[in-house]
Amino acid sequence: MPVRQIQRRKLRKISVGDMRDCVSLEERGIKSPTFDSVGFSEGYTQTAKVFAKVETEFNARVFDGVSIDEKPSHKFTIRFRDDVTNETRVRWKGVLYRLVRTDDYEGREEYLELYGMIDGDETKEAAQ
Repeated sequence: MPVRQIQRRKLRKISVGDMRDCVSLEERGIKSPTFDSVGFSEGYTQTAKVFAKVETEFNARVFDGVSIDEKPSHKFTIRFRDDVTNETRVRWKGVLYRLVRTDDYEGREEYLELYGMIDGDETKEAAQ
């Protein structure tokens, strides 16, 4: 009896046609306090508008009694850019995402995968 061989399908590569959502890349800037204010203010300036493939990731919070370990909630795949830093934020559909991790897809400097989570308050307080 002949041995049946399984034909494995090639992994699907990223296609430019998959990049249907327009996202903006924004840089964080800290402004010094003015004469009548107390603290520094934080603002974001748009550096680029790019098309991206947006996928949702499994988001989990791990409570260990001391801190909250947060996982990325979205993956944004864009064309490779060398100006993405740890201060870069992604704005998609009016929501700001903080980058947790970046990955150069297959190390070819062709596509860049940005893993982000919704940017919010840094404190863990429920209410003030």
